[in-house]
Amino acid sequence: TVSADVKLATQDNIALLSKRSGAFNDTARDGIKEFVATGAPKSGVRASVSAEVGGNWDNVPNQCVNYTSCHDNLTLYDALVNAVYHDKQYELRREDLVAMNKLCAAIVMTSRGMPFMLAGEEMGRTKLGDGNSYISPIGVNRIDWNLLQLYPSMVEYYSGLIKLRSALKSLSDPTGNRSELEYLD
Repeated sequence: TVSADVKLATQDNIALLSKRSGAFNDTARDGIKEFVATGAPKSGVRASVSAEVGGNWDNVPNQCVNYTSCHDNLTLYDALVNAVYHDKQYELRREDLVAMNKLCAAIVMTSRGMPFMLAGEEMGRTKLGDGNSYISPIGVNRIDWNLLQLYPSMVEYYSGLIKLRSALKSLSDPTGNRSELEYLD
């Protein structure tokens, strides 16, 4: 049994953990995708950009892991297909969804905190709508390297974002210094 005095390592208790410990920012994940796909309120985007969720991410920016897709959910492209078209045509490349994918990446990569992306996200990877693919066949889980040649503009865009991110050290400042980012308030 767990004592009532024990504080669990959750987002709500992130300020109590070592500054080297972090958590995935699912509020930002959902908010970014909803904002980009539907024009929903930008509160989730703000949660990503400022590396805060309800004030719980106050130690240092790197405790906040910002992302829009990871291995145990839909890929970003698949989530956008579901949100915008609802037709399950995951392999059909749509330019508006490519633009939305890029916008999601731009928000994550220019947000305070630790950026994270699913392998293949930079190529518009699909898992054919499978949001829980840990036991799915290799055809669902593999990275289709042919996408590198098919969609080089996406790969180049992500590469440019990574270079930009590297130049903006204040986005991942381990000291928690917010002075350069006061415009967020």
